[in-house]
Amino acid sequence: MFSNLPRRERALVKTSLVSAWALSGAAGISAIVLASQAYVEELGPIITIVVGAALFLASLFAAVGVATNHYRWEWISAWLTGLALSPYLGSVWAVVVFAGDEAQVPQGFLVASLVTFYVHRAVMCASHASKLRREHALAEATIEQIEGESDSA
Repeated sequence: MFSNLPRRERALVKTSLVSAWALSGAAGISAIVLASQAYVEELGPIITIVVGAALFLASLFAAVGVATNHYRWEWISAWLTGLALSPYLGSVWAVVVFAGDEAQVPQGFLVASLVTFYVHRAVMCASHASKLRREHALAEATIEQIEGESDSA
């Protein structure tokens, strides 16, 4: 996915992206181990564990995908992490809106930006897949044209 970048910049991009995914995975583990009582009450202990585990596993899968040049792994994982974090996003904003805890507004926006990052990565991977499909179709058409010209000669 990053093969068109110079080697140094490619390494920097991949390192920062793997780091971001690893930190998201750490958030998933910490949601299980260090869950805030307020959010456990909002989501319930089962959902908290499921969401934390899904966030951890999908983030780990995405980080490995980026590190090993398997963009499809990140593509799937980006959607899963966004889905996994959505209940937490909803509970943060529920605390703001229904409990009137305005101190949680910055956290609400940060979590919303993180979900948006996940969607961005999914869209970027989908765009890369679309580009590869176009290039493949063009290459096949070129081969067919060359073969057609050599058959008629």
